[in-house]
Order: sequence, then structure tokens, then C-alpha cells
Amino acid sequence: METEGMVENSATMGRYLLDGLEELKQKHTIIGDVRGLGLFCGMEMVKDRQTKEYFPAEAELGPKLTQGFSSNGLILRGGDVMNIAPPLCVTSGEIDEIVSVLDRVIGQTARDLGAE
Repeated sequence: METEGMVENSATMGRYLLDGLEELKQKHTIIGDVRGLGLFCGMEMVKDRQTKEYFPAEAELGPKLTQGFSSNGLILRGGDVMNIAPPLCVTSGEIDEIVSVLDRVIGQTARDLGAE
């Protein structure tokens, strides 16, 4: 792994991914928090960013996000807290696509829930 540069790639691409997620947080009010280390990142989805209140179960946030991600070619389980962990060999172009899909799906889901 070290000879193939995966450790360095993980650190570099992890920062790049976290920057992209931070941009999404500024854009979408249902993103309450983003955090990460290397390529292991998380996003917390909330109904109210101030109180950190989650969406009620009947809103079906998780299934709606998961379906949207799947329809856009991204394998990711949606929910109150989403773990995003691309492979160590991920490229910046692939991260751009991940962030783009997250942007579209989170935006549409928020609009559908009347949260944006």
C-alpha cells in the first residue's frame, strides 16, 4: 500500500472529500455536521440544525436518500448519519462525482420534505 502511494492518496483525497462535504453543509440546511479522518467521513442529517433534531421516522429520510443515491449510481446507505468511505485508490474526479450526487439527492430530498 505504501509503495503504491495509497496512504498519501488517502490523506490527500480525504481532505478533498471533506472540503466537498463542508461545501454541501453550507448549501443544505439539513446537513447538521460533517466530520472525517482520511477517507472515512460522516454526514449528520437533521431536521433542525440549531437543535440537532433528527427527522421523525415517518419522514422516511433514510429510504428516500438511499433510493436517490442508488438511482444516481452511488452505493450509499442514507439515514440520520451517513458513513462515506470510498476506496483508498479513489481519484479527485470520482470524489467530484460523489459530491455531485450527494448534492443533487440531498437537495431533492430536502425539497420533498419541505426542509429547504
